[in-house]
Amino acid sequence: GPNNTAFESSGAAQPNSVVLNWTAPVARDDGTALALSDIAGYTVYYGTVANNYPNSININDGSATSINITNLSPGTYYMVATTRDINGRESVQSGMVTKLVE
Repeated sequence: GPNNTAFESSGAAQPNSVVLNWTAPVARDDGTALALSDIAGYTVYYGTVANNYPNSININDGSATSINITNLSPGTYYMVATTRDINGRESVQSGMVTKLVE
């Protein structure tokens, strides 16, 4: 599958929302090159307990580099993401991002 992506939260999100930014991976897990045209999109998984992600959002755009998740209740959220290729393979999860929603 594709290599996992370096995700980070940044920017001044609006209340009750989180902005995540990332850079598209350029290699697969086995080290071979991954063209941007081979990326079908990304999936963001999140929840309010670490390592438990009941919510997910599919981003069906391989050229996307950010997402704004809205309508979140205040609290701490834990998020990971994966990259999906055009063959339907999903990468391992990214490192976890912790985000406080005001």
